[in-house]
Amino acid sequence: MARQPIRIRVKLGKENQYNVYIWRASESRWIDYTANTFKIRIECRKNELKSLSLALAGIITDEQKADITKGNYVAITSNRNLVSKFVLEQPRYHTDRTVDVIAYESNGNNKKQLRKELTGDVRYTDTNISSILTQLCSGIIELDQTDNGGNNKISPSFYYDNLIKAISRCCELADKIWWIEHKDVYLGELGTDVLHVVDANDKFEDTATWTFTSHGANTNIYNLTYDNESESLINDVIVESTISTLGGLKTIRSEIFHATTKRTTLSSNLDTYLDEEIDAEQTTFKISDLSVFYTLPIIIQIGNEKMQVTSTNSSTSEITVVRGYDSTDTDLHHSGEDVCILGADGNNAHIYVDDINALNNPTSIYIGSELLTVTSIKPDYLVCTRSDSPYSHLIGAPVYTYQDASGTYSKTSPEAGSSIYDNELRSRKVIDKLAMTKNDLDLRGKAIIDEYKDGVERIRAHIINPRNYLGILDIGDGASITDTQSGLSNALRNVVGYTFEYIGSKEELQVIFTDEEFVFATELSESVEEDISKAIGQTAHVFQESFESYTGGGDILVVKKDMSLRNKKIIIYSNDNDAITLKGCGFTHYDIDGNYIGCLVGTSDGISIDSSFNPASTSHNLGTSTNYWNEVHYHTLVAHSPSNYKGDALDIIDRINLENKESLPKFIRSGGNKREYGIKMDNLVSILLKAIKELKEETTKLKQEVNSLKSKKSQN
Repeated sequence: MARQPIRIRVKLGKENQYNVYIWRASESRWIDYTANTFKIRIECRKNELKSLSLALAGIITDEQKADITKGNYVAITSNRNLVSKFVLEQPRYHTDRTVDVIAYESNGNNKKQLRKELTGDVRYTDTNISSILTQLCSGIIELDQTDNGGNNKISPSFYYDNLIKAISRCCELADKIWWIEHKDVYLGELGTDVLHVVDANDKFEDTATWTFTSHGANTNIYNLTYDNESESLINDVIVESTISTLGGLKTIRSEIFHATTKRTTLSSNLDTYLDEEIDAEQTTFKISDLSVFYTLPIIIQIGNEKMQVTSTNSSTSEITVVRGYDSTDTDLHHSGEDVCILGADGNNAHIYVDDINALNNPTSIYIGSELLTVTSIKPDYLVCTRSDSPYSHLIGAPVYTYQDASGTYSKTSPEAGSSIYDNELRSRKVIDKLAMTKNDLDLRGKAIIDEYKDGVERIRAHIINPRNYLGILDIGDGASITDTQSGLSNALRNVVGYTFEYIGSKEELQVIFTDEEFVFATELSESVEEDISKAIGQTAHVFQESFESYTGGGDILVVKKDMSLRNKKIIIYSNDNDAITLKGCGFTHYDIDGNYIGCLVGTSDGISIDSSFNPASTSHNLGTSTNYWNEVHYHTLVAHSPSNYKGDALDIIDRINLENKESLPKFIRSGGNKREYGIKMDNLVSILLKAIKELKEETTKLKQEVNSLKSKKSQN
């Protein structure tokens, strides 16, 4: 009997190294491009696809160029652990034989990806999430049937959303977490992608997988930072990068700001990129995406030159053009250069967006940092005239109203309800070394704005020896963090993101943790657990928790860390359960009609003052279902102190009119209703302290000037 051949599966990667592999379809195997790689950047966030930026050198052969093409696969390993598998976007080649590549985590089969496919116009009513996910993923990606969301019933609506957004929306409604697993990725196997959707409680761990400390013999983290809610708030971000062009190095720049609530995103690519270098006379050439041509002939712009596209060839991805349209000068153009769609007559580009109603009948819009004039509005797209300096915009790019019938929305005249209006201008400048296009900068800026426009509370730490963690550390991992400077001692956190960067021999892994510890509640219903989880933006576990200093009977709710709910409420009908807090925490207590009763404040470990502020009481009985508590909030003196307000403190205080609440600066106001402004005492105290310091400085200067005058007078 013939012996069956033994199949040997070779795992990708090498010990104690980062490795970069690109799939070679002609040989059905992964090719090691580690020696060609001099830059790697990976970004990972909860409920988002991982993103990858690569910079490669020595790309000479036709085989190499065939490998590095849009739609092909890249795998990154660390210490023989697969970090992720990615799909290449349009590469950008340079004259020095280097190439820059952007890629996103592989999210489907080799023909369809969740990121590219659209839902159509669909609506679900009271439908099991598992049924919705099965329909969305059909024919695109394998859905793990053991944990695909259960039977939670939701009612989402989608209007030509890409499937990643649709899945994220479903998970948001059902309090789920999703991630993609890459299976069977071996030397000669491309592998498959599997989508997992589970309860947030199942993904986020309540025990420590990792132990991090910033001091002593076991130090493995450094540069521990805390993103305070007010200090981290950003509503204006400038992103810059330096790229190589035919004319040498060039700085590209984009600015995204939150001056209006009338915002959406592109639902499809508006523009594309040149796929080869062309001279000043060439009339047929390759571009990366033919789907942007919704009609022919159509006018495009590359650099300062306009062209009329007369035909396309889908088999070769080539277009045929008339050069120098509208009396523009013909020129050389390099691979990767922006190809901008101007429309059939040069001033009527079609802009397809995810939610056209969100823009509220605009007369002008921003796409990224390009300002366009709206000439007409159709049911599913806007007709616009491009700016004098257009650039390429792809699916997901931010679109927001600049002007409509109600006004113009800018950094100096923001719309009521926008982040700039509510919080004043909070700007940040970011250098993105690996961004290759202005669209890359737009997407980076949008991600920063989305994450920080309301302020977040996060702990960030840099990890020593990243290769020991990358590929193993994952979203949802529990981590015990000890840091003497901030007072953290074995504090349990969850991983919610990381950024890895490798340039030459320099490697850096920054991990983002939740700031809040867990909320523990006893013998409450699962729906209450879900309510707490949604309100605080992280998992709340429900189980019996003992408390050594608590002598009262019955079940207790223990809050182990202060949490800012950012105007969200937790409502629990207590049914005679007791509540207790630790030092530095508190409950605001209301009756069933929402009337304020008092506050339960933690004064020291195991001792609490009840709502009547009776020091003799160690806990407060929340009573029957006619009473409940609904807000957890605590501040240190400077927890929300203004970090970048404009003007001198003395001038700010001088402008406050105690008989006119509108004179209060926004960062001192409390409450969202202008008729019911209160004062944020921590911010007021902070600015008063600063004013005293300014007075001392001015007094010192005056004394010096007086002494100087006295000295001069005595000399005369």
